[in-house]
Amino acid sequence: MARKKKPAAKKPAAKKKPATNKKPAKKLPAITQQHREALVASVEDYAQRNYPARDVVPLKCRACPSELFEVEADDTEGCARRRCVRCKTEHFYLDSEEYWDDADPEQCICTCEKAVFHTAVGFARTLDEKDVKWVYIGLRCVACGLAGVYADWKIDYSPSLGLLRRA
Repeated sequence: MARKKKPAAKKPAAKKKPATNKKPAKKLPAITQQHREALVASVEDYAQRNYPARDVVPLKCRACPSELFEVEADDTEGCARRRCVRCKTEHFYLDSEEYWDDADPEQCICTCEKAVFHTAVGFARTLDEKDVKWVYIGLRCVACGLAGVYADWKIDYSPSLGLLRRA
């Protein structure tokens, strides 16, 4: 008697993922030490024409490790705010929250028409170094690498060295 062949085992059907309208998340570029140094140099160069920045501090998100932000600023009122592109947390620069209600901020956009930056704050101190005299908001576009100061303003109160800790 001849043996009958067993039917081949069926492979389990592949599970289909439900269709979504979400686009895959873009991988955000990493900010290198070279990028940070270029941004700091840009702020220092700009500040040399006004009040030299003694301290320039690159910024990170306070809620996650990201260094990438969308930024809006108002030079007239002297305030700016950044929004982390990763976790969407908003952070005011320095004492900007105190001036925000009277501000008319505009979205910062690079000449390449992109709006994601890494950022730093430059501080110019008074001659006696007891106060901050001027602040500079530096941005470097992650799309094209162009760096510059997008906003700057005078600090006209004392004591103001505490602003260095609020960056």
